[in-house]
Amino acid sequence: MTFGPFNEDDEIAAQDVKIFKELRVFGSVINDIFNRNGINLDSPQDWFPLQNFLDINHEISDTFGDATIFYIGRNVVEEAMWLPEIDSLEVALSSINEAYHMNHRGIKDIGFYEVKKTKNNQFIVIQTRLGNCP
Repeated sequence: MTFGPFNEDDEIAAQDVKIFKELRVFGSVINDIFNRNGINLDSPQDWFPLQNFLDINHEISDTFGDATIFYIGRNVVEEAMWLPEIDSLEVALSSINEAYHMNHRGIKDIGFYEVKKTKNNQFIVIQTRLGNCP
C-alpha cells in the first residue's frame, strides 16, 4: 500500500506528529524511523511535510504491524486540535472538516470532509483526500 497526500506541499501540524514521542514502548526505534524519514521529534517546527509523515506511518506499519497503526490512530483523536465546543458525537462529526483543516495545510486544495446525518440517526462521512489523518 502506498500513502500519499493530494499535493507534495501538504503539511501536518507538529503536535499530531509528536504524539509518537509518547510511544516509549518502542524505545529509540520510533526516533530512528522518524529521523530516517526527515522528521526530528524534538524539532521546534510547527509543521512537517505530510509525505514524510505518511512514509513514517508506512514504515511503522511494515515494522510493527497494522495493529500498531490502529493504536496510534486512536491516540491521535485525543491529541489533535479540536474546537472547544465539542461535547457530543454529532458535534464532533460535524466538526471533522474544520479540525482536519486545523491539523493540515497546503498551498493547493487539501481536500475536505463532509458529514451527512441519515433519517435513521446514522452518519455518512465523505472524505476527499489522500492521507491517513482524522
